[in-house]
Amino acid sequence: MNTKRLALGTLAVYIFIFAFDWIFHGVFMEDVYAQMPNLWRPKGEMVAYLPFLFVGQLIFASVFAYIFAKGYENKGIPEGFRYGCWIGLMINSGLLINYAVMPYSLGLLVTWVIATFLELGLAGAILAALYKPKG
Repeated sequence: MNTKRLALGTLAVYIFIFAFDWIFHGVFMEDVYAQMPNLWRPKGEMVAYLPFLFVGQLIFASVFAYIFAKGYENKGIPEGFRYGCWIGLMINSGLLINYAVMPYSLGLLVTWVIATFLELGLAGAILAALYKPKG
């Protein structure tokens, strides 16, 4: 395992996920979320919880990159995209479970599922472009 490339890939995935989520959730979905205030903390209160968001995204990026490196097959960017989509499928199964018990719309679920596949597929492609084994 190439530790330097793993660290670089982890950092790149972390930055990408942070940026994607900020644009998707903070900009693109802002009006949709405003229609469901009962599901979210008030904006002022969310700021106090940002450290949890940062740490959670860092843990996700680290585990995402580590699992990729352990199964690395040196098949290029398509390998990373496929990997990201598989992780997206796992994450999306949780969204389906949550939909059964949380009061959000089917449209929101579909939007999240599509965004998750896109985000993690691209994150995997970025990781594959940066990660190379030692030697």
